[in-house]
Amino acid sequence: MAGSEAARLIEQLVKRGMVKARIADALGVNSSLVSQIVKGAKPGANLVEPLRALSRLTGAGVVPSTRAEALAVGQLIPAAQRRTTRTGQPARVRQSSRPPGGPAKPAPRAPFRSIPARPRNWLTMATDDRAYILAGARGLGAAIVTAADRKWRLAYTLWLDAEGAKKIQAQKSPLPYQRPEDHGPFREDSDGGPDRDRIEVGVAGRGISAGLTASSLAGVRGDVTLALLRDMRRRGVAVDGSPDALVHTVTGIEVRVWMPDPRMPPGYYSA
Repeated sequence: MAGSEAARLIEQLVKRGMVKARIADALGVNSSLVSQIVKGAKPGANLVEPLRALSRLTGAGVVPSTRAEALAVGQLIPAAQRRTTRTGQPARVRQSSRPPGGPAKPAPRAPFRSIPARPRNWLTMATDDRAYILAGARGLGAAIVTAADRKWRLAYTLWLDAEGAKKIQAQKSPLPYQRPEDHGPFREDSDGGPDRDRIEVGVAGRGISAGLTASSLAGVRGDVTLALLRDMRRRGVAVDGSPDALVHTVTGIEVRVWMPDPRMPPGYYSA
């Protein structure tokens, strides 16, 4: 049994299916340090907070399996505290042994894009990679779970092909989280009618509570594609048949999360 809290958290992550190399990527540290912590050679006290945040994500089904996913998740957890010496000075970080001018390791190509530079701690994660979407688009789940944990607001968009669009039924009245002028779950197209291949849940500026969506995510072991299809139905979007049958028709996903504006009146974020 590992002794330190950091070691116990790492072992918990490994049991949930996250390999040590991906843990290191998410934490922004060398994988050898992760192994040393598990063996008890290093205490890892400065990594406890980010490891706790990573544990919450994996507990909700978000288990990064690629380096690109782990690096994206690393943007959503607290940064590791810089170690200090006994005199209180910042500890020196061991430099890479790779000789100067040597070949640089190429950055992994992420199947999704992350866009954090927006007002009020806004974060957007999106993908149009069909293979990644069919596999569950799990990297995007980090934004959903983080929003639920921090009580942030959520909105998401699903793009469907022609087959999937036919399964979404038009609704005469707006859903609770939509504006009266919205076309049910659809956005207005350039001709003023409903854009049937693009479904939006939540309205920018108001959004929806992320807790319900996070619970949907946990119920399908982090499969974002399936969780959002089920969530949209729970939110009132009328679907012809089972939403699970629409997975192969999803061509794009965009998830947007943001911190609520404290200046808004009570009840503004009620949906």
